[in-house]
Amino acid sequence: CEHLVEAVAELVDDLARRCPKLRLLCTSREALQVGGERVWRLPPLEDPAACYELFAQRAWTGGATVIDSTSETVGRLCEALDGLPLAIELAATQAGSTSMEELLRIATEGTESLGRRGGEARQRSLDAVLEWSLHRLPPAQRASLLVLSTLPGRFDAQMATSILGAVGACDTQAVRVLVRGSLIDLDGSDYRLLDTIRHAARRHLNAEPDLAAAARLGLRAWAIEMGTKWYRARTNHYAIPHDQLLALELALIDGVGDGAPGLGTVWCLVQIVRHHREPSAQLIELAERAITGD
Repeated sequence: CEHLVEAVAELVDDLARRCPKLRLLCTSREALQVGGERVWRLPPLEDPAACYELFAQRAWTGGATVIDSTSETVGRLCEALDGLPLAIELAATQAGSTSMEELLRIATEGTESLGRRGGEARQRSLDAVLEWSLHRLPPAQRASLLVLSTLPGRFDAQMATSILGAVGACDTQAVRVLVRGSLIDLDGSDYRLLDTIRHAARRHLNAEPDLAAAARLGLRAWAIEMGTKWYRARTNHYAIPHDQLLALELALIDGVGDGAPGLGTVWCLVQIVRHHREPSAQLIELAERAITGD
């Protein structure tokens, strides 16, 4: 119902008032928000066997055969696709013309879009799904989703507000709206973009250089804010979540590449935290570049 959610909501509300014993089952990417509604959120497929069976069945209907020797690759492919049934089906339609290793590369790197012919235009590829969803969003919320796609992992409300607040085109309160539209997941107290949505959103962001540049500056502003807050703070640095640490490193690497000033406290914070944790390959590379002056 998501493509007619307003009209459906009015119809359901009217029917519910006229027929009190009537029960309606509606499928949609967002709740109707009418009285008496009870929402069941369907998570991605978590059972690897169910993912494999769905992929194998859809591949078979497309004329391809999934052999036992590729089962591990299929499992990794389904995991990279977040267990999303639509994404698995889209990948399976390509199994007759693309190797499993290549499908896994596309899903992991997110540089291309898996698609198919026929059916609803908005469901022919993940890019088409996102494009349709983006078209329905007000400009500020659309920009907010694209900006948040730059984050490498989970984030909390404060982090999102800080980054979006630094980008003039964004809405600092957009996260809640994007969650209602199933474009962002709320997992406990943290938010996250599924990798499939993140990859598609980044492709759209890369097509808008000005917004992409603003997104990098927004992430950098948050990182400097974090560096100032935690600089030489007498606290447990394990309190900084792993995904936020990855975001700090990303901002640091990008800022050093741009020759941006004011990153000293960010570097210090990352260095202190990494003193207690295994350093990432990106941080080691950055340190080597700093030492050699490249």
